[in-house]
Amino acid sequence: MIYRSEHDQGKMKVVPYAGMYDFDGGCAPSEDLSRGGTGQSFTLGIFIWVTAAKGKRLKRGNVIKRFRGYRTKQSVIETYATARKFCEHKNNCKTEAKR
Repeated sequence: MIYRSEHDQGKMKVVPYAGMYDFDGGCAPSEDLSRGGTGQSFTLGIFIWVTAAKGKRLKRGNVIKRFRGYRTKQSVIETYATARKFCEHKNNCKTEAKR
């Protein structure tokens, strides 16, 4: 999959596939707090990659769950870790079910 920009990919840092759980936050701070919005809180949305209508590329599905965090270093780290763990668990469950 070729990404057009940073906003075309999720936060799982792997090449997505149809049915893969991933997360992103448009106004969320980066994990090291070097960039991001200015509000007091933020959310990370969990979504599933789905095949686009013509079947040649992937697109993000609807957000199915949100994790809320606050703009403190500890909260940002915990919120990202929680979202990453949730996605990894869901993706591993799908892999196990296919076997």
